[in-house]
Amino acid sequence: MRGHQATLIHQALVGRTDAASVATRERTAALVADCGCGAGAAAMTAALLVVTVSAVARAAYGPVALLVDVGLVLVAAAAGKAAGIGLAGARLRLLARRVTSQTCESTREGAPAGGRHVHVH
Repeated sequence: MRGHQATLIHQALVGRTDAASVATRERTAALVADCGCGAGAAAMTAALLVVTVSAVARAAYGPVALLVDVGLVLVAAAAGKAAGIGLAGARLRLLARRVTSQTCESTREGAPAGGRHVHVH
């Protein structure tokens, strides 16, 4: 799905070399490459802090409690990574929508009188 959105953006910017278009291409590349690691690391860190404070507060250091805590940290990391990937995809879709709608508006403004414009999503 990300590849499709990136293709739409690149097609909309063909032949444009202005600073805004270059910045949009760079942002597109960053969003396509975003793997969610930052969000996963943040979620894992937060979960690790919560689990540590919880373990100290309950004074439970048995093997079962340790396995449960490790499992919670790993689940939080995976959930954070998935959220990061999803957020990058949503941002890419919004960027594609904005770029393609701006391109359509400029096409309409530059179209000859009586010209037809078909907007396909």
